[in-house]
Amino acid sequence: MQSPQIVEKPELQIAGCEVPFIHALSPDANNHDVIPKVWDRLMDRLPRLVHQSCEPMYGLIFQREQRSHEHELWYLAGCAVTADAEIPDGFTVQKIPAGTYAVFTHRGPISGIDETVRYACREWLPQSGYDLADGPDVELYDERFHGDSEDSESEYWLPVMRR
Repeated sequence: MQSPQIVEKPELQIAGCEVPFIHALSPDANNHDVIPKVWDRLMDRLPRLVHQSCEPMYGLIFQREQRSHEHELWYLAGCAVTADAEIPDGFTVQKIPAGTYAVFTHRGPISGIDETVRYACREWLPQSGYDLADGPDVELYDERFHGDSEDSESEYWLPVMRR
């Protein structure tokens, strides 16, 4: 696995559909069951986001204070919207704060994204000279993304700060 690029990203506002899930690094993981369904729900509702480009698409992974399981996180599937966008009922808005991110390129089928996440969090981060910063982990899906195709690419952004 290659080292990430360390980049500064501007603030983004993402509107979409969200769901709780048990993360991939947990023995109780349910991310492969839950997350595809929230993307399906988003795609059904996407036409209601009037005057928004919705390319690229984003997946946000974040925590809430109250949890039903010690490894529970939240996932929001969505697209960037302007600050003055009309947000229809059934959509949630989350901000990706401006900041420094370690950007990992995931190559291959999306079903293997767990390997990229595991490498980023368990191998790269501890020896990197960075700590996690506040903010969600971000998945970016642009024209390079082709689902479970071997030639698919997406990005996994980890918010970081120098130790």
